[in-house]
Amino acid sequence: EPDRFIFESILFGTRTYMPDFKVFNNDGTFEYHEVKGYMDGRSKTKLKRMAKYYPEVKLILIDTDYYNTLKRQVGKILHFY
Repeated sequence: EPDRFIFESILFGTRTYMPDFKVFNNDGTFEYHEVKGYMDGRSKTKLKRMAKYYPEVKLILIDTDYYNTLKRQVGKILHFY
Protein backbone atom coordinates (compact mmCIF):
# COMPACT_ATOMS: atom_id res chain seq x y z
CA GLU A 1 0.00 0.00 0.00
CA PRO A 2 2.54 2.54 -1.16
CA ASP A 3 0.29 5.43 -2.19
CA ARG A 4 -2.97 6.94 -0.99
CA PHE A 5 -5.47 8.64 -3.29
CA ILE A 6 -7.81 11.22 -1.79
CA PHE A 7 -11.25 12.04 -3.17
CA GLU A 8 -11.32 15.65 -1.99
CA SER A 9 -14.77 16.58 -3.28
CA ILE A 10 -16.38 13.69 -1.37
CA LEU A 11 -17.68 14.87 2.01
CA PHE A 12 -19.04 11.60 3.43
CA GLY A 13 -18.27 7.92 3.09
CA THR A 14 -15.25 6.59 1.27
CA ARG A 15 -12.83 9.50 0.85
CA THR A 16 -9.50 7.70 0.31
CA TYR A 17 -8.16 4.67 -1.49
CA MET A 18 -4.88 2.76 -1.08
CA PRO A 19 -4.17 0.13 -3.76
CA ASP A 20 -2.55 -3.10 -2.61
CA PHE A 21 0.56 -2.94 -4.79
CA LYS A 22 2.51 -0.48 -6.92
CA VAL A 23 4.16 -2.43 -9.74
CA PHE A 24 7.10 -0.97 -11.64
CA ASN A 25 7.43 -2.06 -15.27
CA ASN A 26 10.69 -2.54 -17.17
CA ASP A 27 9.96 0.50 -19.35
CA GLY A 28 9.91 2.81 -16.32
CA THR A 29 6.14 3.09 -16.04
CA PHE A 30 4.16 1.83 -13.11
CA GLU A 31 0.66 0.60 -12.37
CA TYR A 32 -1.33 -0.33 -9.31
CA HIS A 33 -2.74 -3.76 -8.56
CA GLU A 34 -5.74 -4.42 -6.34
CA VAL A 35 -6.42 -7.99 -5.19
CA LYS A 36 -10.05 -8.81 -4.34
CA GLY A 37 -11.38 -12.23 -3.43
CA TYR A 38 -14.87 -10.75 -3.37
CA MET A 39 -16.29 -7.34 -4.16
CA ASP A 40 -18.31 -5.62 -1.46
CA GLY A 41 -20.10 -2.29 -1.85
CA ARG A 42 -17.31 -0.21 -0.34
CA SER A 43 -14.74 -1.76 -2.69
CA LYS A 44 -16.95 -1.05 -5.70
CA THR A 45 -17.30 2.56 -4.59
CA LYS A 46 -13.54 3.00 -4.23
CA LEU A 47 -12.85 1.60 -7.68
CA LYS A 48 -15.55 3.74 -9.29
CA ARG A 49 -14.18 6.84 -7.60
CA MET A 50 -10.65 6.02 -8.71
CA ALA A 51 -11.85 5.79 -12.31
CA LYS A 52 -13.69 9.10 -11.99
CA TYR A 53 -11.14 11.19 -10.07
CA TYR A 54 -7.89 9.61 -11.28
CA PRO A 55 -8.58 8.37 -14.84
CA GLU A 56 -4.87 8.64 -15.75
CA VAL A 57 -3.88 6.05 -13.11
CA LYS A 58 -3.59 2.49 -14.40
CA LEU A 59 -5.26 0.14 -11.93
CA ILE A 60 -5.39 -3.61 -12.48
CA LEU A 61 -8.10 -5.50 -10.60
CA ILE A 62 -7.11 -9.04 -9.72
CA ASP A 63 -10.39 -10.69 -8.84
CA THR A 64 -11.10 -14.38 -8.30
CA ASP A 65 -11.42 -15.17 -12.02
CA TYR A 66 -8.22 -13.30 -12.94
CA TYR A 67 -6.32 -14.95 -10.08
CA ASN A 68 -7.46 -18.44 -11.09
CA THR A 69 -6.40 -17.78 -14.69
CA LEU A 70 -2.95 -16.69 -13.51
CA LYS A 71 -2.70 -19.69 -11.24
CA ARG A 72 -3.41 -22.06 -14.14
CA GLN A 73 -0.96 -20.28 -16.44
CA VAL A 74 2.07 -19.85 -14.20
CA GLY A 75 1.43 -21.80 -11.00
CA LYS A 76 3.35 -24.91 -12.03
CA ILE A 77 6.21 -22.87 -13.47
CA LEU A 78 6.63 -21.00 -10.20
CA HIS A 79 6.06 -24.18 -8.16
CA PHE A 80 3.30 -22.77 -5.97
CA TYR A 81 0.42 -24.86 -7.44
